[in-house]
Amino acid sequence: MRLSRAPPILPTHSNVWRFRKALAKHKIDIAPEYIQETKFDRDSGYRSGIRLLSMLPRPTAIFASNDLMALGALLAARELGLRCPKDISIIGFDNLDLGMFNRPGTLFRAPIGIPDGSPRRAASS
Repeated sequence: MRLSRAPPILPTHSNVWRFRKALAKHKIDIAPEYIQETKFDRDSGYRSGIRLLSMLPRPTAIFASNDLMALGALLAARELGLRCPKDISIIGFDNLDLGMFNRPGTLFRAPIGIPDGSPRRAASS
């Protein structure tokens, strides 16, 4: 259900924290095995996607810490005969233009923020 980077670093760690907070707010329990820690790349997202989508009960959604991991999970879903968004929802963070890989388009752009929820400002040099 959740793909994240290991070891935790601040932006990813805060995403995991926000993910858990949102689940708790809506009284949704998640078994620890549904949170996969992996590298920040497509191949790792694919391998974790295969593991997650082979679990019973199968998750209905995957929230990946970045878009490359989400793309890997999408490829895993396709290999298993699942259709996104009909059979599985997959969400990634990064705002990469990956819409060409998923038709109909189900990607969206989200504002980037820091853990306190305020917008992130570009560093000036």
